[in-house]
Amino acid sequence: MKTTPFAAVARGAAAAAVLLALAGCALRMHVGSQSACCRNLQAIDNAKARFAEERRLGEGAMPSARDLAPYIPGGWKSVRCAGGGTYSINAVGQFAACSIGRHNWEYRGGLHIEARLARAVQRFRTDCGAFPAENQGLQALVSDPAMPGWRGPYLTPEELLDPWGTPYRYELKRRAPRIVSAGVDKTFGSADDVVLRW
Repeated sequence: MKTTPFAAVARGAAAAAVLLALAGCALRMHVGSQSACCRNLQAIDNAKARFAEERRLGEGAMPSARDLAPYIPGGWKSVRCAGGGTYSINAVGQFAACSIGRHNWEYRGGLHIEARLARAVQRFRTDCGAFPAENQGLQALVSDPAMPGWRGPYLTPEELLDPWGTPYRYELKRRAPRIVSAGVDKTFGSADDVVLRW
């Protein structure tokens, strides 16, 4: 069976989620006001990956909404953009898309954060017994903060930048980390911020 890049990404994300669950990390991703649309895009992409894998379809195959409906809880009619956008399934190996462009940036930015940062922060916590302190920030994942057990670097300096080139913001509230990307507009506190919380 040919493994598509998208199927590999889907399996990698699933493996990361299992590791986080085993570590007792309750991961919740909040992506601006468009979180429902992002969840729908994820549901479409998950359904597409499962459909392609079961049918042994390679990159470029074009499933229909009818093909994916059995793989989406509630069927195809359950995935509707609250902002009025319409969804494009796109080919196997490509991300699903919303006609509201900003939703796509937020969705892909959220996946980007989950895949890279969640693993690194969790590894730091496992090795050092605690999350990085707020004054250490994400820099503690790159250079040794003089904590016992540190086995990094867990990330490269370049990986401390979000998909749009802005450094991630790190906060520690009630012993739970919160990592924020400023989103495509590069402005913290706006509607397209991508937030990862434990």
